[in-house]
Amino acid sequence: MAHKPRLRRSAAAALTAATAAVGIVGLGAGAGHAGTTLPAALAKFANCPVQNTAVTACYYIETTSATLDAGSFSGITSTDPMVLQFGGIPNLDTGTTTTVAPANGVSALTSPALHLPGGILHMPWADGGPLEAYITPQIIGLPQLNLDNLTTTTNAPVLTLSMKAKVSNPFTNVLSALGNGCYIGSNSSPITLNLTTGTTNPPGPNQPVTGASGTFDFSQIGSGVIKITGQTVVDNAWSLPHASGCGLLGSLNWAIDLDDGQAGAGAGHNAATMNTTIYQANADAVRAAEGLPTVGS
Repeated sequence: MAHKPRLRRSAAAALTAATAAVGIVGLGAGAGHAGTTLPAALAKFANCPVQNTAVTACYYIETTSATLDAGSFSGITSTDPMVLQFGGIPNLDTGTTTTVAPANGVSALTSPALHLPGGILHMPWADGGPLEAYITPQIIGLPQLNLDNLTTTTNAPVLTLSMKAKVSNPFTNVLSALGNGCYIGSNSSPITLNLTTGTTNPPGPNQPVTGASGTFDFSQIGSGVIKITGQTVVDNAWSLPHASGCGLLGSLNWAIDLDDGQAGAGAGHNAATMNTTIYQANADAVRAAEGLPTVGS
């Protein structure tokens, strides 16, 4: 069957073309060398892997708030920002982006510790002291990004994340009831979020929820930066893997697995909502500010 021609330019193509069209002369050559600072408009992209000449875009995605319902743990919230940062090689035909790990040894995801309501026993009296608990998401691999799905009405994901969550007490590792190796999910059995701005299609008892695509902000385009503000990405069709390594010989795994009798928490019992801002920079603008040769887009 013949390939059907595209009837519109992809969002990824439009973003890349817009930032590539910006002049990069006079953006502070040499500013990115040791002991110097990037211009304010580009400061978020200090860890973009621009030394990889294939990278044409830099991404910095920041949450303004996030809410998770995971099994019987509901109302896990954070107003402290989670940050995703990486380089990208956009495919202008498909809207997908090949992601490249950030430079300087930085993780693609940094997240605050999220308080578990009710502690590890999910009881009000356990929400403090030795049974108080927090989870810190840690990314596995790299995010998957498809900006063409920003305006989808289906559940096509804009952002896919594979993660595990470290569970900890507010004590030292030596005194902690959970130990230093307590995780929900693992490298081989991750928590996978397919976050969409469209409408989800979860199994019951969850009901469909809808995100928001946000608004394009071109106020910093002169510096090579485009923002998408007011975006909400959602997923309530994911499964929660088992806990492991919690307590002596896994003796507290059952507590972290509290799930109303299920093995783990199956799809239809979990939800994630993240309010985000996406920043995209022209990689050549960052290169110019760092005093590196530009390579063209």
